[in-house]
Amino acid sequence: MIELIRDDKNEEEKFVLVTIIGLIESIYINSITIIEAEKAIFNPYTVELLKQRGISKDIVSLLIEGCELENIESLMPHKLQKVLLDIKERAVKMLSNLEENQYVEKWFKN
Repeated sequence: MIELIRDDKNEEEKFVLVTIIGLIESIYINSITIIEAEKAIFNPYTVELLKQRGISKDIVSLLIEGCELENIESLMPHKLQKVLLDIKERAVKMLSNLEENQYVEKWFKN
């Protein structure tokens, strides 16, 4: 099992944001389904885990919105593409606002 480096909140937040951006883009271009993205990160378990780890409330909010994508797809399919773009744009903005950490060489432990 791959283990994420856990001693730098900034790097954890970057990892989560990069994952959100990639999953949202993958849904947008129909490379994966919303259900697959829910299994990966957009689920209540992950939301609670990241809350406990002290991840930014703004990032947790993006995850919660990701958890709602299946409802949007089934109830308001005409709004799905706009919601996906909004989540992605906000995640990119958050990512660009995080500071670079010069001391972390990799995200995963050997």
